[in-house]
Amino acid sequence: MMRVLGLLLVALITGCASSPPLQYYSLQGASPPVVATNPGAKLTVYIGPVTIPEALDRPQLVYREGDHISVLDGQRWIEPLKIAAGRVLAATLTADLGGAIVGAYPGTALTSAAYRVQVEIQQLEAAPTGATSFAAVWSVRTESGDPLTGRTFGTTQGGADYHAMAVAYTQAVTSIGHDIAAALRANSGNQK
Repeated sequence: MMRVLGLLLVALITGCASSPPLQYYSLQGASPPVVATNPGAKLTVYIGPVTIPEALDRPQLVYREGDHISVLDGQRWIEPLKIAAGRVLAATLTADLGGAIVGAYPGTALTSAAYRVQVEIQQLEAAPTGATSFAAVWSVRTESGDPLTGRTFGTTQGGADYHAMAVAYTQAVTSIGHDIAAALRANSGNQK
């Protein structure tokens, strides 16, 4: 009996030792925005929460191959994807709007923000070829009450490895941020 238990323990240890280590990835935008009082800033913006499809709302990377979706257990996001997307959107708007004060959920709520942005990422699908298709609808509540709405979609090209997938996702979210920033610039120009 002891010999059988000893063999089982050795088999268990050997099996665990051969498991590949987990790899972690993150969306990489510009430096995280700093939410601070800036009397020269013309715009204050609060983003979020960002919503994403439930199939993507998991720690593992997910990719599509035809009609099949694969969940990659050994490849993980370092933070929830919807939080990372909000962070990248905030960094993009901060850079594009030249010094605007931008915060993102779940951070400081910026209760006095002139603009509140809601983003629903409807599609964010990587393929083994490295192409990532994305689509999002977004709306901005303005000071005047007139909402701005838009849809951003496209495809980014990347390599066929997991790091390239994370880069392609970052490019997709950054594209959404550029469109929102353009709408905010046009709207703030119309209010002057």
